[in-house]
Amino acid sequence: MIIPEFNPNTWSREAAHTLCRASLDAYRDDCGELIEAESTDTQATVTSDDTDCVLAFRGSTSVTDAKTDARATRGEWNGHSVHEGFVGAYWSIREKIIAALTPRLSHGQRLSITGHSLGGALATIAAWDLAQAGKPGGIYTF
Repeated sequence: MIIPEFNPNTWSREAAHTLCRASLDAYRDDCGELIEAESTDTQATVTSDDTDCVLAFRGSTSVTDAKTDARATRGEWNGHSVHEGFVGAYWSIREKIIAALTPRLSHGQRLSITGHSLGGALATIAAWDLAQAGKPGGIYTF
C-alpha cells in the first residue's frame, strides 16, 4: 500500500490513484478493519502496513445516508460552521476511529484519509479533527 509522500503544494497522480482504490475498497466489508455505527449507517475502513495507514470513508449507500446528506442545516463544531448531518455521522464513529488508529500510528506510519461522495465530506471533517488530536494526515477526496 505504499503511498507516495504528500506534498501539500502539489497533486500526486500516484497518491490519488492509491487513495481512489482505497475509497472504492471502503464499500467492501472485507478490506481492512470495518468501523461502523448502525445508528447513522456510517462506515469507514482502516488498513495499514509498516509505512502507511489509510482511513477510508464510504459514501451514500442507503436511505439513512440520504437523510444524513439532507440534514444540511448549519451547526457549530469546535468554533466552525458545519453541515450537521456530516458532523453527526462522523461523530457517531469518531471514538472507534481513534481507537483503531492509535496503535497503528504509534509506529510512525503516515496517515492518509480518503472518501467518496458523503465519504469525502466525512474525510474532510476527520482530517481536521484528527490533526487537532495530534494525528495529522494527508487527504484526497473523490
